[in-house]
Amino acid sequence: MTRIKGIINNSKLTEIGSFFRRKTDAEWRINVGLEPAQKKTFLSLSQLPLVARKKVLNATEGTYPAGYPKHIVIDGTHLWDIARVSDCPIPVVRAGDNGKQWCFVFEQQGIHFYLPQLELARVLFFHHAYMARLAMLNQGISKEFDVEHTDDPDQVNIHLLPSCSLPKFIRADYSLRRILAWIILDPEIRQSFDSISGQLLNDCYETTHYFLWDFRFSPPRLEQTQLDLRGHFDKERKVFFVYQIHGVAALPGHCPKKVNFIDPAYTENQPGSGVLAPQGVASGTDLEIDEDENPGADGNTKKIDVEILTFEFAEPFETTRKGREGTASGKGEQDENDLPLSERTTVSVSTDETTVQGALPSADFDGIEDNSDDVHLYAGRFDAFYRMIDKLLTLPDCERVTATLRRLPALKRRTRHLLSDGNPRCIAFQLLQRKGQQYALLEVDTSDNQTRLSTLLIKQPMTASEWVAFLPELETLLVKKSLSWPGSFLKTQCSNKLERLSHPKTAVDGHSFFDQEAINRWAERVYAAMR
Repeated sequence: MTRIKGIINNSKLTEIGSFFRRKTDAEWRINVGLEPAQKKTFLSLSQLPLVARKKVLNATEGTYPAGYPKHIVIDGTHLWDIARVSDCPIPVVRAGDNGKQWCFVFEQQGIHFYLPQLELARVLFFHHAYMARLAMLNQGISKEFDVEHTDDPDQVNIHLLPSCSLPKFIRADYSLRRILAWIILDPEIRQSFDSISGQLLNDCYETTHYFLWDFRFSPPRLEQTQLDLRGHFDKERKVFFVYQIHGVAALPGHCPKKVNFIDPAYTENQPGSGVLAPQGVASGTDLEIDEDENPGADGNTKKIDVEILTFEFAEPFETTRKGREGTASGKGEQDENDLPLSERTTVSVSTDETTVQGALPSADFDGIEDNSDDVHLYAGRFDAFYRMIDKLLTLPDCERVTATLRRLPALKRRTRHLLSDGNPRCIAFQLLQRKGQQYALLEVDTSDNQTRLSTLLIKQPMTASEWVAFLPELETLLVKKSLSWPGSFLKTQCSNKLERLSHPKTAVDGHSFFDQEAINRWAERVYAAMR
């Protein structure tokens, strides 16, 4: 459970008001209305990833999203109008501090939609406290990252500058890196992100003791982007006021096919190093966010799992994490998820910017689920395996029935579904036939040298539906067993009709590239096992 200190359990966020900061303070906060009424009337800027209307904070049990569900396809934000929330015809929506805030207004399916500008920006940009703070800084991205265009137009390097405070778990996660790269590299998205600080400078107003701002920004066009919404639907007036966006799909983007994050703090794995991607706080640990204290600058940021926002790019691209090369240490980082239950406890954390004087552990939010169809990006890692299959198919009576490439599943308290650079670890499945007998051939990506895993050959007649059920269970056990073939499961399901086939021993420079002679011998060994 994660809670915010000072807020009553199961409080509903009913109003979202103006941004404000004291003239004697550098930190921005946002006015909110909570139900039941309480002393707490604002949240820090760092909590923006949580700020959505009708959201329940400090929930003690599972909650169901509020509002009427709606799915829309955006024709283009350049066709939208802008208005205040107070202009919405639904009386209950106009109440309180909500009224002064800016909305986008558009018509679809005969319905007028009022979409709060802050909610769209939250979904596009404010996935982490880090990004919420960065958006408020003039030229914030340029202060943290430097873009290097290479001779290859399909590849770009993003250098993390020495002052960059990007949390480690974002650096280590391929989907979070992809969204960050999209914000940095896509000209239209970058311009939209930068417009937030520009609007702040232009529209900020002041009272005796405070600076205030009603959030607004210039959205990207988002043509043909799909949104899954929930909100207040007034059927009589044919007006829909959006509470929250839960999913974004078919998201356009103009980025190179491959983006390398150059991180000086990252030591690239060598065989036997055993370094794992950091995964954040232990499963089951209770966190309390303290907005009155700052976190220390120890470089470790705990990950706070929050409500999932699904993200899907129309044309996904690959990201990698690169750094200085290191030597094998034989000792990896301890994954906090692997701490025994007896060592878990309630932890006070801060999501604000780290300081030298800070006393609390640093934390940030993670609620992104990337559903982009991107598995094709990782097919190149199976080059030698596919070359072996091509050779195998030239041998007598051998043909392919079907083939697929799949990502290994993400499991709580497990990291082996990811490569050491944070990219997904995939498994290649080939269903072959020789003389009427079917054989399944499975190969797992071990290009990060975390382990050695033989090619698995299964001689087991199964229907298509049986394979559909078999593979996910096998993949789950593979991750649970830290990339070892699950012997008991395979023996039960396949009897003794399986063989483990070692890879060729002629690897070049430790990579999965083999000369053709070695590939041919590998194919012949597989063919001989198909008897």
